[in-house]
Amino acid sequence: MNSNPTTTNTPRKFTAKKELLQAVASSVRQESTAQQPYVISIVGGSASGKTTVAKDLAAQFGPEATILSQDLFQFGDDFVGRKTSRYKWDDPDNFDLPNCAQVLAKLRNNEPATVPNYEVVANRRLGTIDIQPKPILIWEGIYASLSPELRELSDLVIYIEVPYIVRFVRRIARFLARKEIDDMTVPARHMLSFVLRADVDYVSTQKQFADYVLAYNPKYAASDTATLQDRAARHTMGWDAKGQAPIKRAALADITLELYNDGFTVRGRNNTVLYAVPLDKALAQEAAIYWDKALLF
Repeated sequence: MNSNPTTTNTPRKFTAKKELLQAVASSVRQESTAQQPYVISIVGGSASGKTTVAKDLAAQFGPEATILSQDLFQFGDDFVGRKTSRYKWDDPDNFDLPNCAQVLAKLRNNEPATVPNYEVVANRRLGTIDIQPKPILIWEGIYASLSPELRELSDLVIYIEVPYIVRFVRRIARFLARKEIDDMTVPARHMLSFVLRADVDYVSTQKQFADYVLAYNPKYAASDTATLQDRAARHTMGWDAKGQAPIKRAALADITLELYNDGFTVRGRNNTVLYAVPLDKALAQEAAIYWDKALLF
């Protein structure tokens, strides 16, 4: 593994999750010691599948493993930059990364640690959680290896590489699964502004430090599209491109994203519109600038 947190790696790349899990488990068993917990960091953009991979990896080690999520360290409504940040809730400063490093250092030193308990619905911290050290610590989050301090505390880093187009569809599907929806534009506005900027400026930069990369297999795109198609059928979309040509377009398997000067659409199989919402023109123009960079990873 990379012992220098400031230098880059040539990672091993996998497209099959099962093979990745087996390779990581083998490495851990060879390299871990009884004296110190082994820290595995899992990094990736929003909706890349970090939590799922973390759970599947923990299952490889049973009771010897514990999972710690970076999301617990969010400030939420107490984030002082929430109204001015270009990244909103995806701003690295919305997460107490120095405290993350302190907690990892304690656990790695076989000491118990207390972490904040961020609650999504309340969008703030509600109390604390006590974490006990275990032989395997799986640490996951969009910025799990952003700082040299965090990378130095990691024995192995996994980067989950899922195209932005797929993660966009997953975020919309999650949103449409909610029972009550006040504003259909929310996922598009967030993904095309805060999330998109953070992906390009911060999240994707961590891939260079990864020991393993789990790359997206396009054969799963049909499943992602089907999930969105099922949930979209329950809602009425309130915007129509009306013959406009998109200013940006991207396609993968059955998924097509189209960005317009004043709106956004997701199309599925047979060009069926699955999601269509109006957008502020200024937001659309800025999104177009980031668009090409974001679709590369």
